Amino acid sequence: FYLDLIRAVAALLIVLTHFNAHLREHGGGYILTFEPFGIYVGALGVSLFLIISGAALTVTYRRPINLKRFYWKRCLNIYPMFWTAWVLATLYFFVTTGGRPPNSAPTRSLIFTVLGVDGLVANFQVRTAYLLGEWFLGFILLYYLVFPALLWAIDRFPVVTGVVILAAYAATVIVMQRYFAGYSSAMILTTRLPELAFGSYFVLYVRRVHWAVVFPAAAVLAVSAMLPEEIPEDVATTLVGISAFLILVVV
Repeated sequence: FYLDLIRAVAALLIVLTHFNAHLREHGGGYILTFEPFGIYVGALGVSLFLIISGAALTVTYRRPINLKRFYWKRCLNIYPMFWTAWVLATLYFFVTTGGRPPNSAPTRSLIFTVLGVDGLVANFQVRTAYLLGEWFLGFILLYYLVFPALLWAIDRFPVVTGVVILAAYAATVIVMQRYFAGYSSAMILTTRLPELAFGSYFVLYVRRVHWAVVFPAAAVLAVSAMLPEEIPEDVATTLVGISAFLILVVV
């Protein structure tokens, strides 16, 4: 039940994010909250979804994973609906705009649409035929690609894998801040590995969360809210997402 509860909360946060974005575009304010605990409300929703993704997949798939079945199911769950929606929406705009749909792009870029990552790639200043699906679709597809190997490593070598994940995370945050400040590091897989892996670690190694965990988790949320400019955005998102997850688990 705890996964369903957190999934519902995350879904509401994402709906709220897009609703508030629409309000702000038209000169309005926002509903309920825009930056809870010092981070963007959408970042919190995405963080919870990533942790849930790691946890739910770990619960669902027994080891060793049947790779053929795993990837085939992921493809069936995503690609037919995505391709159908993209084709119909593109045809609609093609007709209504007199042959000039807003997602026109070089033919070679269609490979990104076929793979379902055009929304993700478009955020790195690459022209694609992106029309629907958001960057998160492409990101989660990349996660599905590495999930079996990641789960195997967490299951077999939990400590070493944790150290490697944190090292890759720290390196990505530092490099992106210093050399690629114009790009969103939140959309890079290694930036989100701590959240994704936390879900798997939680399912594999945490049998019960004591209610007292609420206090340090709440303290993290409070510090992040009080020092929004002092903590790097990616780090704050990771800490807030995991802390909020733990509090909701206790709830």
